[in-house]
Amino acid sequence: MTRYLIGFIVNLAIASHVSGFDVLPIEELPKHVHVADNEVSLFADYQSDSMGYADVYLLNTTEKEITLLTYGNHQIVHLHFNDTHESWRRAQWVHRPASGCATGYRSSVTLPPGNFLKVWGYKAKAGELKEVRYVLSVDYYWKLGEGEIEGKEKYKYVKKSFIASNIGEGLVSDSEVTAAQYDWEAMGELSYRELIAIATGATYAPVIPIRHPMYSPPRIEAIEMLRSKKDFFGSEKEINDLLLRLRADDDDWVSGYSTTASISLKP
Repeated sequence: MTRYLIGFIVNLAIASHVSGFDVLPIEELPKHVHVADNEVSLFADYQSDSMGYADVYLLNTTEKEITLLTYGNHQIVHLHFNDTHESWRRAQWVHRPASGCATGYRSSVTLPPGNFLKVWGYKAKAGELKEVRYVLSVDYYWKLGEGEIEGKEKYKYVKKSFIASNIGEGLVSDSEVTAAQYDWEAMGELSYRELIAIATGATYAPVIPIRHPMYSPPRIEAIEMLRSKKDFFGSEKEINDLLLRLRADDDDWVSGYSTTASISLKP
């Protein structure tokens, strides 16, 4: 519990930019921000520095309102970099929501037509200078107008639509790039069998020296994802049996397992 409380405090400033930021009219944008016509778009100011973060602007110049679905302690944009294979990869490690479950605590932000909001974009403190951009990392709804039932409004759900910012230069940390392959965000994209393989150690996943109170080794992240998705996978008994076997086989597993704050699995 202490670990999640610390993580919550560390991310409190970022959280304010997810659930408490100002939605402002496009006319109040700084003059250097590029405004695309009839789009939901991102613009990153790579020269800015707000408490170690870049200013990233999310603009809605469409005629429809959108509602962003966020986690209370997560940023809504993630840093990506252009690797040597001319493909974009995430360069930012993402931790589990502070509540310790898959959904965390949900909040929402409404962005009306002709408005923008400014969010923080992660900047690595060390690494190699590379081509980078920011990508919208949350789901959202389009407001389409009134539906068939009087008084009810119609929405279109969009799951993590690929909206990327302008390209710039930024530091990219090799350790964070590796950690991003095994973090909470990455685990959410894996299949049941892939998660089982990491949780049991059948698939090797390196422990990265991330200095953050919310960091957990990949095996624990995989276990937590399995626990949080038991209903989705439809394999609750199998997953519970697996957790019991892991606890029995590992000397460091603390009896009465409830959160990753109380366990330490061998790598």
